[in-house]
Amino acid sequence: MKTPPLFYTCIIVISLSGLILLGACSKDEVTELLPVNDTPGWIKDVEGNTYTTIRIGNQIWMAENLRVSKYNNGDPVPAGLGPQAWLHATTGASAIYPYVDLNGIHSEAETVNAYGRLYNWYAVTDARGLCPAGYRVPANEDWLQLIDYVVNQYHWSTDPEDTDGIGNRLKSCRQMHSPAGGDCDTEKHPRWAPHSLHFGKDALGFAALPGGGRSYLGGFDGAAFYGGWWTTTRYSDNRAYFYRIELTSSGFFDDYTLLQTGHSVRCVRNVD
Repeated sequence: MKTPPLFYTCIIVISLSGLILLGACSKDEVTELLPVNDTPGWIKDVEGNTYTTIRIGNQIWMAENLRVSKYNNGDPVPAGLGPQAWLHATTGASAIYPYVDLNGIHSEAETVNAYGRLYNWYAVTDARGLCPAGYRVPANEDWLQLIDYVVNQYHWSTDPEDTDGIGNRLKSCRQMHSPAGGDCDTEKHPRWAPHSLHFGKDALGFAALPGGGRSYLGGFDGAAFYGGWWTTTRYSDNRAYFYRIELTSSGFFDDYTLLQTGHSVRCVRNVD
């Protein structure tokens, strides 16, 4: 995402017996603008990458996949691991989907900007932290809270065959030959591959994008067809939960996989 425009400044308004005080800080000091109602906000990570945020119920979600290459203390998240090193990793690591496999993308930087980085589970649970200050990698309960809210508030279907179900409503509308037309119909990344029945509605601004994944064996697959996002919750000693959305379905699925698998990350925080 592009850097926020200059008019985003830190403004404090305090009313004391009719007296209004205004204070401002420079743009460089601003690290977050909270969303208000349906108006998106934004947050910066430790490297200065900026992400759109949206409020859904009592949660604020990043509306883009995490791109950070460092932990919050400045230590790098190891990257560039070959298949054997990736398979045998027992500490945090990240990966970038190969741009040569994405028609229309010409560099790793373009891939990261479009789809974010892929992280193994050790990285998302590292005590040094990946998410911007105040945010966290969601636990299983955070994803369930999101699902429960949209089902109860908007009565969205969880039936994966329902073309108007939760998965399609959370998907970014950016898609090749999207039946939604307009700016949603695009061949430029980031976007979903074409499908005549299942296409993104982006009803709340969550903008789920198909960043693909890296298997525990080191191979990459699924960009433009599949998005998977980690939880911090273990399923077993060597597996953890994640959530996924697929091109050919309107489902929003919980699943589990080996800790060495590479998935995208969306950060979350709670608000009153």
